[in-house]
Amino acid sequence: MTSRTAAVVCTTLLVLGVGATGCSAGGGGDAPEAAPSAPASSTKGAASAAPTAGPEPVASCATTPPAGRLPASFWGMHVSQPIGADFPQAPIAAVNLTTAQTYWNIVETAPGQYDFARLDDIVSNSESRGAQPMVVLGFTPTFHAKNPASPTAAATMPDIAAWRAWVTAVVGRYGDRLDYQVWPEPNIVSNFSGTPAQMARLTVIAGGIIHAKAPDALVVAPATTLRLESQQQWMDRFWGSEVDGAPVADSVDAVALDPFPLQDGTPEDSLDLLCTARGILADHDVDLPLWTNEINYGVPSGGTSDVKPYPDAQQVAVVGRTFVLHAAVGIDRVYWLGWFSYPALAVSMARVGVAPTPAGRAYTVVHDWLAGSPRPVCEVEKGLYTCLVDQGDTVLRILWREKGTARVAASDGATRLRLLSGEDRRISGGDPVRVGQSPVAIVEPA
Repeated sequence: MTSRTAAVVCTTLLVLGVGATGCSAGGGGDAPEAAPSAPASSTKGAASAAPTAGPEPVASCATTPPAGRLPASFWGMHVSQPIGADFPQAPIAAVNLTTAQTYWNIVETAPGQYDFARLDDIVSNSESRGAQPMVVLGFTPTFHAKNPASPTAAATMPDIAAWRAWVTAVVGRYGDRLDYQVWPEPNIVSNFSGTPAQMARLTVIAGGIIHAKAPDALVVAPATTLRLESQQQWMDRFWGSEVDGAPVADSVDAVALDPFPLQDGTPEDSLDLLCTARGILADHDVDLPLWTNEINYGVPSGGTSDVKPYPDAQQVAVVGRTFVLHAAVGIDRVYWLGWFSYPALAVSMARVGVAPTPAGRAYTVVHDWLAGSPRPVCEVEKGLYTCLVDQGDTVLRILWREKGTARVAASDGATRLRLLSGEDRRISGGDPVRVGQSPVAIVEPA
């Protein structure tokens, strides 16, 4: 990964609440540690409950399968260099620019002077690949901060007039060619030192300007991390905020969540965090599409940055389970972090350039399993996860276990067994199928 990518990915990782060494909202230097916070307590849903007598939903907040087909825009990715040959050759419908160096404090080079050259290239190239880019509007330029000399100026509440001018300039240039996210993870102090009420004000201002100038553009709420109780409390206060008597939810089109589990957590654990977030949103009568803004695994806490990458087989497994489960519980978009390798992430979709790793190839395979079909209907029984995907004349039965292995007999009429490696082989009804942590898919008659 280039130094350009590393600098901005560094910013992304410190805002997970992990305090990555050498990172700051301004792109360099050591960030101050956030106040210690206990991991969030949660009541495990069926995904991790003790075995029961019958099948259970995969998440406590998704007891009824969501209706409708999986939207094409479900398939999102963080791409640090989404320009030219550096754009991944993968089925990506939405590009998150968190790691692409297009923040406010990079684009506005002097008061009122904007350098849009890089963002112009990214938008044009993304469009040529059929992918919708999403710009992240924060951070604060030093010259718009109350204390420009502060090393944490980028994380401070900006001058409101300057914020209005910046949002107006961006939407005036790109209109609905961009989706617009207000700020990156403001419930981490190294990203935003203001209050939830102040962030709500910035959100309402941005939403009003964008919707007035580009009515079809999507305004995305600031992404919130969920792994710590303090982060959940911040999210609760933000969504409970009103500005000029109107709920903050009235100004946005989608909720952005970062359901990173704890360092040893699994895709099934991330569903518990999504359920916690849904509970917070329900408390404030927020009924908006839910986007997973960032997801990866093995992310450390406590100021370390390097982790031991998962073995390739484990990387493949968590990629497949993540996208199947998020589709099954009604998430409308998932941005994987990201199409690159970074020491604080256990899963890498690319290591050298943009050539896919086994995990990157698994992303394309699971896309092909799900794309264009109704959302999968999933359940878990005695540790065995089963998800059915209606593909018209056939049904794809996707199976895995969070732990251990099992042998499952293929149903009568089964014809094919598909693996996340891309292997596709003939089977017959009654054939034994080994099921482990990596999802397998059996093609059966409808």
